[in-house]
Amino acid sequence: AIQTAQTPSELLAMRRSQQEYADDLDEMVKKFVFCVPKAGAQQVTLDSCKVDLTASSNEALLSSIFSERMENYFLPFRRAKARLTSFFPDKKLVQFDAGKLQTLAELLRDLKRNGHRVLIFTQMSKMLDILEAFLNLNGLTYLRLD
Repeated sequence: AIQTAQTPSELLAMRRSQQEYADDLDEMVKKFVFCVPKAGAQQVTLDSCKVDLTASSNEALLSSIFSERMENYFLPFRRAKARLTSFFPDKKLVQFDAGKLQTLAELLRDLKRNGHRVLIFTQMSKMLDILEAFLNLNGLTYLRLD
């Protein structure tokens, strides 16, 4: 059903939040991104054309304020960005792209055969994404705690 706003406050209430847009983008990326181009951009910087000392100190202050606010603004989109920055051409090759994963596959097979359970720690959530793809490929049961 189409909603109609009678007042400006009703119109504002109908507006979707940035987090809702980020969640929708994340779902779309999960479903449709299969190939990520090898391209990137540098982080946004603030430069001043003045050369005097006060301009340099102002530039440093403004740059730190600006970068912090930009980081906070794009925070809800971090998960979608992470999914777009690295990928495997074929998910079945994830194990063969790294010798450590090949060794882990053998180790996990042996441990499972002997009835053992395994706990894996990692520092970065991106590594958890890689391990998740690896475990799914090998048909292993896992519980992920971020």
